[in-house]
Amino acid sequence: MYLLKTRFAIDDFIVEMMRIPIERLQLSQLQAWVSQLELKDDLFRHHLCFRPEQYQRRLLCRTPRFDMLILCWQPGQASTIHDHQDSLNVTRVYRGQLTSRCFAAAEATNRPRLTQEVHLGPGDLAVVDRHQIHQLANTSNENLVTLHVYARPLQEITVYCPQSGIAESISVPYSLQ
Repeated sequence: MYLLKTRFAIDDFIVEMMRIPIERLQLSQLQAWVSQLELKDDLFRHHLCFRPEQYQRRLLCRTPRFDMLILCWQPGQASTIHDHQDSLNVTRVYRGQLTSRCFAAAEATNRPRLTQEVHLGPGDLAVVDRHQIHQLANTSNENLVTLHVYARPLQEITVYCPQSGIAESISVPYSLQ
């Protein structure tokens, strides 16, 4: 049975995530739970770190079933075009404006083709199903902070090059500090 609260703490979220087998977890359920999370300034304050060379990934929680990270983006910073292999993903905007782009791989060339672009503000969610290709970016003039939940801990992603069509599996870096 799923938790049916309006809001719940991260501890409750962890308990619920540990109850359902990861292969049975649906993106819609993960999306509902992440939207219900009570996000407090204290949680984010210790993980905020902005660097001009690249957005920063800070690990907040890792279990055998999911990762939870805080990402900090300066204006103009963007992820690669990538998938999460077999992980579900829900990203929640905490502060700032997020640009979320979805792609489809053209069958003949494997080059990613933009299919959707949306702009999201605080409290809004971007969702990525297993094997879906996407890119996130801060296209605004202000810093951006996002919370990411990956259902199956995210250790590798497949990165797609829009020019060559080459797809490459890479390890996902993050920081504990």
